[in-house]
Amino acid sequence: MGLDKQLRGHAEKLYREGLVAVDPREAVRAHLKREGNQFHFGDKTFDLNRLERILVVGAGKASAPMAVALEEILGDRITAGIVNVKYGYTDKAKKIRLVEAGHPVPDEKGMEGARLMVDLVSGATENDLVICLISGGGSALMPLPVEGISLQQKQEVTKLLLACGATINEMNALRKHISRVKGGQLARLAAPATLLSLILSDVVGDPLDVIASGMTVPDTSTFEEVYGIFKKFGILEKVPQSILAHIESGRRGDIPETPKGGDPIFNRVLNLVIGSNMLALRAVEKAANHLGYRSLILSSFIEGEAREVAKVLVGLAKEVRKTSHPMGAPACLIFGGESTVTIRGKGMGGRNQEMALSAALCLEGMRNLLFLSLGTDGSDGPTDAAGAVADGETTRRARELGMKALEFLQENDSYHFFEKLGDLIKTGPTNTNVNDIQIILVGEETPGNEGERGPILEKKEIKINIGGVGAYAVLNDSETAKAIWEALPFESQGSTWGDEIYFSIPVKAKAENPKSVVDAGDIAYWPPGSAFCIFWGPTPASHGNEIRPASPVNVFGKLTGDPNVFEGVRSLRVRVERA
Repeated sequence: MGLDKQLRGHAEKLYREGLVAVDPREAVRAHLKREGNQFHFGDKTFDLNRLERILVVGAGKASAPMAVALEEILGDRITAGIVNVKYGYTDKAKKIRLVEAGHPVPDEKGMEGARLMVDLVSGATENDLVICLISGGGSALMPLPVEGISLQQKQEVTKLLLACGATINEMNALRKHISRVKGGQLARLAAPATLLSLILSDVVGDPLDVIASGMTVPDTSTFEEVYGIFKKFGILEKVPQSILAHIESGRRGDIPETPKGGDPIFNRVLNLVIGSNMLALRAVEKAANHLGYRSLILSSFIEGEAREVAKVLVGLAKEVRKTSHPMGAPACLIFGGESTVTIRGKGMGGRNQEMALSAALCLEGMRNLLFLSLGTDGSDGPTDAAGAVADGETTRRARELGMKALEFLQENDSYHFFEKLGDLIKTGPTNTNVNDIQIILVGEETPGNEGERGPILEKKEIKINIGGVGAYAVLNDSETAKAIWEALPFESQGSTWGDEIYFSIPVKAKAENPKSVVDAGDIAYWPPGSAFCIFWGPTPASHGNEIRPASPVNVFGKLTGDPNVFEGVRSLRVRVERA
């Protein structure tokens, strides 16, 4: 396989590993547990017998799977629930009603769901528990303007700020001050009930007061700050009069500010971040190490104009190629955050596609370098793409199709540029959202033939995913290993036997140097059951600390990382594929 194709294949594997790491269901299961009538939320425990009702509210692109996971844990103890999700980002919940609504521009469905949530929590008492499921996009999905401001006017000012390239912090400062629920006001409505918020962060640095406009935390922004944002972008005369009048009333002190730190309504509020951009980046880093790259997370705080950010990131890759600093090839540079786009043209695209297009111009003519940028929610701007991939050949290929990359960049038309090249990344709705991921792969040049593409790795490596937990293993040169390699990929349902997971596979093999005792991390084939076995500790057949299978097995490989990686995995749905 040529290095160009191999780099692209590796880049896809890496971003998919990042997405698996921030799966909302697994994030909820990792932080919430129920043991009989004891409900554990992080390091806090609640007695379900002392609660009258459990009410669930929330909003966000990842909140549907969060709701389903919560139902799996609390079951019939949930009294009622309303959660707003983006169109197409829904799931199958039983007791919690999922309301599909508009994002990034709010709509009537979102407002209807928000009203239902307000009605649900407004009657909560001190004996009730309110659980709020918050994820990226939650702010736009909870439009409930204050009296005197219409949804249409809210939509108008939202579009106005988006077109100016406003940051998510600036967008949310406005939303809080024209809303009935944002900026800590949902906590005010739910008081005196105990309020628990599960938060999947889509904001750089994970500031709780900014994620989904901080519905359950004290607000640090002010009416004065919002007025300053309008002034900064020169849109004071374009903002709907009702909104400007409301902000000016707040500046004068005629209407109260959003709740601030020290307000007693927050005494019974607990907020817990269960997933973030850094978690995804660490998964990418781990997977890149397994693939043989020298990998480094350089920042999860990437912000700024997308086309300008691309120049800086590619500059770092060029440094690796020129000076082997901060490390030599093969290298994987990893970034995260959320950039912005100032719309100047009439094209179509999103911040990740625009960043990739700008990177393509910077990479022109360079070999063995690849740039990938995608939104973890699967939706980059108003398009059906999550992002795009570019390399040193992108602009040349575009010219052959009659396209000039710079012209498409000037028109903000990155979508149609990459669509014609077949280089858009389309994941579909991922039902998660933790900002964006950028991956730069710097391939290794073949010694003695500078610039020629060549393979990075030759070993037979596989990826094993069990219940959302991933690991890699290297196969040996046995006949059993060869048979399994040829049968990949396959899926199965696993079972546990002590510190062993086993599952049937579509491979028939005879005994080959069978082992009665194995080592931690060994992967083996069990001939009597045509089963794939993963060992990390003693089984019911073991004596002492030895690891003994039910009967002798063919050891055909070994995990390359922590042999205990699958310990405690709850869902045993298995997929095994070539790495």
